[in-house]
Amino acid sequence: MSAESKTDSRKPIGLTVDDAAAEVGLSRDSITKAIKNNQLPAKYFGSKPLVKFTELMRWFDSLPDEKPGRAA
Repeated sequence: MSAESKTDSRKPIGLTVDDAAAEVGLSRDSITKAIKNNQLPAKYFGSKPLVKFTELMRWFDSLPDEKPGRAA
């Protein structure tokens, strides 16, 4: 077995909501909300939403770099 196959880090094309949440360290509800608000595109297999890995990374990269300030 080659070292490359031991460290194969390829991601699946589509992720379930639970897998997408785990990938970025957020809750299932956060991912579902982003899908419902059309911030994160999803494909559907029946009623099951699937998130493309590339879209998840694009969405994650679009999140703010800093915590929003509190209103005075």
